[in-house]
Amino acid sequence: MAILPINCQCGHQIGREDIQQVTLSLINEKPLFVHVIYRCPACHRLGSKRIAPDQWQEAVAQMSRQRPSDDLPPIDTDEVIDFCQAIENLSPRDLEALRREVSAE
Repeated sequence: MAILPINCQCGHQIGREDIQQVTLSLINEKPLFVHVIYRCPACHRLGSKRIAPDQWQEAVAQMSRQRPSDDLPPIDTDEVIDFCQAIENLSPRDLEALRREVSAE
């Protein structure tokens, strides 16, 4: 997770996956601040924060260098086969529950 200069009111660190919207406020075509709207994964509050443009650029540069999959090993063939078999064995009720869970996120 990339480090952003944002903490929720509950104290949880906000990551890039928690960001809902980003807008840039300009005065005379110069950036004044970046307005970030986020949803906290810990308390589920919707929050917002104004960040200086240089802080935001540092965070974006860090995010572009860091990918979530960098620390994970590659997926091997056996894992793909196991996953496909697990999906085939799901009942229609399980599939519907999974669909609702994914769409709620």
